[in-house]
Amino acid sequence: MKARLENAYEILYTGVSGTCAHEFIVDLRPFKSTAGVEAEDVAKRLMDYGFHAPTMSFPVPGTLMIEPTESESRGSLDIFIESLRALAERAKKGDAASSTPPRVSPRAAASTRRARRAPRCSRWKPSAQTREAAE
Repeated sequence: MKARLENAYEILYTGVSGTCAHEFIVDLRPFKSTAGVEAEDVAKRLMDYGFHAPTMSFPVPGTLMIEPTESESRGSLDIFIESLRALAERAKKGDAASSTPPRVSPRAAASTRRARRAPRCSRWKPSAQTREAAE
């Protein structure tokens, strides 16, 4: 995965010979200055593509830590890689849509700041139909 992504992203903390452990860190900080795209935007956009977002900003702010699991198929990892490459291309071109995710999610928090400070504003509440169906 690292080898297929290193043309699109800078990979941090590789060994002397360019190797990495079972995980690697993708640096997204350059996209902030060129397109206004941050790690949170890429993580949300990956959710639009149907992927669970990787660890964000740990151990370095503005990065994603990618740690593939053995349970993922080769095909799934290939699609994940292509999605990340497409996001990098869009950010390099200054595509404004990259900084306004999620695009296809049925529901988004009105404000991520508000959701962090008052978690109840983003909590799911069952509709009357859902409550009736559960009874």
